[in-house]
Formats: sequence, structure tokens, C-alpha cells
Amino acid sequence: MDLIRRLRVSQRAMERAMLGVSLRDQIRNEEIRRRTRVTDIAQRVAKLKWQWAGHIARSTDGMATLHWYNISRALGTMPGMHVLGLLVFGLVQAHEHQPERDNKPVYIEDIKPSNGERITGGWEAKEAQIPHQINIRMINAFGTVSSCGGSIIHAEWIITAAHCLANRHTYIVRFGALNLTQPTIITEESIANRVMHPNFSETMGWVQPDDIALLRLSRAIPWGPTIQPIRLQSSSQKDVDYNNVMLTASGYGLTNDRLQGGESSEVLMFVHLRGISNPDCLNWYLTMDPQTLCARYYNNITQSTCSGDSGSPVTTVDEDGQLTLVGIVSFGHRQGCTQGIPTGHVRPGYYHTWIRESTGIDFDWDKCERKSAAPESGSEVQIIDK
Repeated sequence: MDLIRRLRVSQRAMERAMLGVSLRDQIRNEEIRRRTRVTDIAQRVAKLKWQWAGHIARSTDGMATLHWYNISRALGTMPGMHVLGLLVFGLVQAHEHQPERDNKPVYIEDIKPSNGERITGGWEAKEAQIPHQINIRMINAFGTVSSCGGSIIHAEWIITAAHCLANRHTYIVRFGALNLTQPTIITEESIANRVMHPNFSETMGWVQPDDIALLRLSRAIPWGPTIQPIRLQSSSQKDVDYNNVMLTASGYGLTNDRLQGGESSEVLMFVHLRGISNPDCLNWYLTMDPQTLCARYYNNITQSTCSGDSGSPVTTVDEDGQLTLVGIVSFGHRQGCTQGIPTGHVRPGYYHTWIRESTGIDFDWDKCERKSAAPESGSEVQIIDK
């Protein structure tokens, strides 16, 4: 069965080439095949009682011309490229398709088709460009350290994704950090307490609605050029259609899928995304909750959030010219970060009642008279006596 062996070797090489990995990456063939979703052609051929095999000789006006060989006579002389041509034909037919709708989306931090990087297809942020961005380092019961993003909304409060905090017991928040490898310019604070949304279950291992949480700092942080709060989306804006609106996501997550050589970023990155309507997002996901903001790449298919960006901000400039937090990075598609598939972000406008009850502060700026927590910051909130 020399044909079967050559098909198998050729397919393995093609699959790895499709993902940009080599044998040195030590990734099992089964895992490669799962991520490429390519049919095991050699296995199928082995099960069939074929007497003829062919290869693509040329393509004219979109039509492929096949040359056929009798296997009993041609196996010993059939050129390797003929076998590879047959394989390529099968791979192209299997690979060029609309990604299947995902009934089991995954949290952004769990998209691990490689070794981790940050925002994909984006750019390095400049000093004080995104002063509301923070980095959270967490430790679970087994001593494993993980990382997420978040946003400053008050001198004592951080907003992030609930799944970032689930089953973790130690948190360190870093502020004003353009580069995480320069500790002399980083402000670190511990957490006084965390507040998970009551509808979010820490015991469930799959994506769920209400992926939102708050962290209260052990003390108020000082405002400065690199440390500023961000205004939350108001309750009246919670159902705004951001279809085709330019959004900006930032974070310290992966810059590429792991199989594409991605590595964890120590530098804050940002990327532009384009909002899409929830009905359009149903082309990729079986369900889409109204409290989810869906977004995909702006003008380059590689632009996206990725592993390590969970909890980070998605912002836009509002009609009044104010930068506003309209999304909290939550989930994505199992096929990876650089496939042009939309990602899901929690709309904070749905949660003002819960936030007010949890913090004693009313962040719903368009429904109350505002009292600024930081006069120079432009982020206005009302303090409520509890």
C-alpha cells in the first residue's frame, strides 16, 4: 500500500503547512487534524476498493482536468506530485468553506491553537494612549498563574470578565503599564474583594451569559496621565446597533494563534474592530444573547482579540465625543483568533442596576446628575449612600 503511505505523509505535511507549524512544534497529528478539520484522505482511500486513481493536470477557466491511472499498473511509477495533486484537490475542497456555526463557543483565554500572544493584527499602544487598561494576574488553587485584562471605572473599582476570576483566589492588578517588563513604572494593588454577577456560575466550564465581574481595590489609586477611568455605556445605549461602527479593543493577550507562533505579549496592544449585528453573528454561533456585542476584523482578517485579552475593554467614541466602554472581551470561536470570525463582548449597559447595588455608585451617566470621582478624568459618577 505504497499509495496509502505516500498519501498519509503528504497530508500530514500539507496540514502542518496550512497551520504554519513544523515537526519541531511537537503537536500530535490528531490535534493538527482536529484544528484543520480536513478529512483523513489516506484512511478513506484505504477503506475503498478503488481500481483507479487520478491527479490534477491543469485548471482552465476554473475547471480541473484529471489524469487517471490504473492502480495495479501505475503504483510503482506514479510520480509523487501526482499523488500530492490529488491530495491538494481534496484539501482545497475540504478547507474552503464557511466556518460551521458554533454551539459551544469558548472564552477568549481558552482559544489555544498555538503558544499564546496578544491582540492579533494590531499595533503597540503609546504611552498614556489607553490609561483605563489594566492587567490582572491571578492564581488558582493549584498555583497556576493566569492573566486577563480589565478597565478602571473608578478610583477603587475595576470591571472585567467573570470567567477571568472564576476559581481563582489571589489577584494582583497592574495599572499604567505600557510594558509589563518595566516594573519601575507599574503601579500594583491587591484586591479587597471581588463581586461576580449572581447569574454567573463558577462551576460551569462553558461560555454563559452575564460574564461580568467587579474588583474592589484595597485602596484608591491616584490619577495620572497613564491611569484614568473609562466611561461605561449607559443603560439607554445597551441595545445600540454597532453594525459597521469602528470599535477599539486593547490588551496584553496573544498576537497570533499559537500554531502560528504566537507568544504572550508584555506590551499593551490595540486593534480596530467592526461591530456587526447580532442576527449577522448567528452565521457563526447558534445563539446570541442581547447583552452581547458582536465584532469582527475592521479591514484585515487577522484583526481580533485573542487568548489573554479576556476582560479587556472594547471602546468607541460616543456621539458626544467621549470615549465609552461598550464591551468587555468574553468569548470567541474554537477555530482561532485569526480566521476572521466574530468575537463576543459583554455590553455593560445592561448591568447598571447590579453595578450600582454592588458598588454604591451610579455609573449610568445619562440618567442622573453626575458627581465626578476624578475631575480631570472626564469620568462622572454619582456616589450613592448605602
